[in-house]
Amino acid sequence: MPTSHIPRVELTDADDLYLEEIQGTEALAWVKARRPEVTAELDADPAFEPMRMDAAERLEAPDRLPYPTLRGRWVYNFWRDPEHVRGIWRRTSWDEYRTPAPSWEIILDLDRLADTEGENWVFDGAVHGSPESDRALVLLSRGGRDARVVREFSLRDRAFVSEGFRLPEAKTEAVWAGDDQLAVSTPHGPDTVTTSGYPRQIRLWQRGEPIDSARILMECDRDEVMASPSPLEGVPGFRVLCERRTSFFHIHCVALRDDGEMVPVAVPDTAIHLASLQGRLLFLLRDDWTPEIGALAGQCLPGGSVIAVRLTADAAIAERELVYAPAAGESVQYGDSDPQTLYLVVLRDVRGVVLAMRPPLPATAPAWSCRELELPALGQVDLASVNPHAPGAVLVHAGFLTPTAFFFTRGDDPAPQTLQAEKPRFDATGLEVNQNWATSRDGTRIPYFVVGPKDSPLSGTAPTILTGYGGFRVSRLPDYDPVRGRLWLEAGGLWVLANLRGGGEFGPAWHRAALRENRPRAYEDFEAVAEDLIQRGLTRPDQLGILGGSNGGLLVGAAITRRPELYRAAYCRNPLLDMLRFAQLSAGRSWIEEYGDPEKPEDRASLRTWSPYHQVKPGVRYPKVLFITSAIDDRVHPGHGRRMAERLRRLGQPVLYYENTEGGHAGTADLRQAAWVGALGFLFFRKELGLGR
Repeated sequence: MPTSHIPRVELTDADDLYLEEIQGTEALAWVKARRPEVTAELDADPAFEPMRMDAAERLEAPDRLPYPTLRGRWVYNFWRDPEHVRGIWRRTSWDEYRTPAPSWEIILDLDRLADTEGENWVFDGAVHGSPESDRALVLLSRGGRDARVVREFSLRDRAFVSEGFRLPEAKTEAVWAGDDQLAVSTPHGPDTVTTSGYPRQIRLWQRGEPIDSARILMECDRDEVMASPSPLEGVPGFRVLCERRTSFFHIHCVALRDDGEMVPVAVPDTAIHLASLQGRLLFLLRDDWTPEIGALAGQCLPGGSVIAVRLTADAAIAERELVYAPAAGESVQYGDSDPQTLYLVVLRDVRGVVLAMRPPLPATAPAWSCRELELPALGQVDLASVNPHAPGAVLVHAGFLTPTAFFFTRGDDPAPQTLQAEKPRFDATGLEVNQNWATSRDGTRIPYFVVGPKDSPLSGTAPTILTGYGGFRVSRLPDYDPVRGRLWLEAGGLWVLANLRGGGEFGPAWHRAALRENRPRAYEDFEAVAEDLIQRGLTRPDQLGILGGSNGGLLVGAAITRRPELYRAAYCRNPLLDMLRFAQLSAGRSWIEEYGDPEKPEDRASLRTWSPYHQVKPGVRYPKVLFITSAIDDRVHPGHGRRMAERLRRLGQPVLYYENTEGGHAGTADLRQAAWVGALGFLFFRKELGLGR
């Protein structure tokens, strides 16, 4: 449609506020009216069903790798397949897990439970007790919400404990503080929820005691984010770490001692707790820090370093230690520990390595030892699971074209043992991965990966999907996606992943560079990558599509409103889009530190300059957009996507909108839904970008 034919409608912000009423009659009628538009254009297309079947075949493959959770001598796994749509929670021994076809003991059948109770249960994990205990807390979500039900479960009897710990649906965190005690963060009465929608209190709950009578260990203010507990395994004399999150990136830590005393942990409030090991708490520093006391007094520890705080039962702090300081181009992502070793996942120019760190032995070593584990060079590495009760960790390695493989290490072996390797799920013949660098507006070099055919002619005609995130210190890394491989790469499309500022790829400074009023830097980085792709002759605007979800959906919204001429199509999932109202919706208030506070005039003025919803203008031709949200997303309100879609529709823009009734913020609740959504997205891009049509 020529620009001159685009309707010039007068827009006001209040026209579509009714769409924020998630279950409102008028809002639901609007959502229902959008469904036939998606059906007519996408899932009724003759190409859709074969694509959906291809996606389901790969997602439900019976020989895919079972991801492990190591707990003592047991290996736990949650598994979905065509016979177990909602899934089964199961376990096996370590020796059995290492066989080609392990025999599993089914602990909990979610399909049977859902049918029996008439609930659309989604398994949200389990919290195990001590190695000697047969009890666990099972977390169940209705449809995939962040809010979950907590129930005590007997692993020996494979049944819920009739008089055990139980908590109703809420955004709850719970850990064991003993065989008959929990440290619980959950709403349980008036004024016990923050304005971000999370619990304000942590209570020490004794078996048989009403939770209202349980001792309050920690309480945060109503306008802070949350209070949450985590276990302190490996720290003798202590049971639980209590964290008061005063804002998204500021946390006060207090440790619960066995005698019931609460001991402050003296680290900067921007430090991130990683793990605990041999009487030490391990933290990742977000900012530079110069301790005033101890062996490190007066020494500036750079942001991005890992430190240890040694706790003893009779003193708050015995000493602080520097564990690891990243070199230039490095970024510590996170860590976890078994009883002997701290495993750190570190990026070097967005390429991952795993370091096995061991603390100094008394009077024999001056510093922590560091061993880089030998893993395949191509692809990325991660921690699949670390055993808190016995030496050992399972590492996972994968890449855009490299199928997932598991490796086992006890930290002292230079070359981890290969456990299992998945067979290829798509044909990668003739495909390659390259890392390029673009230059953003302020001169910063921005890395990005390109996946596609080897030696493709630089004619600017390759249908290309560009994706990114750029926020919350989240790093976007290569992964093995069989659906993407089969439905996009095999067909000849290019896949591009941009590592934008705001993420965690290069440490705390990379994240801070796009905070609050500097958020547009992430969007400038994205535009620089798009322009670099075009200048290199890889694609052109009419064959360039963009994709992102959550904060990445905000990125997509900003991209199409800032530079609509750069892109042909956009796929926007579970997005934030109205940045003047985000703090009033769902968990939005917790993100003020990332984006800014719309209630402050100076922040509001800055937010309005890039808020996608407010940057939609009459008379402009925007790329075609596919929005997908969930009606039960209790993290990012579906009103963002609804209202943006309606605003574009009123201006005569090409828009498709689909809202799932399950899935929560993840978007899908089972593998069938994942296959359907995957096929829908790639068919949308195939049609709009001219791939194989």
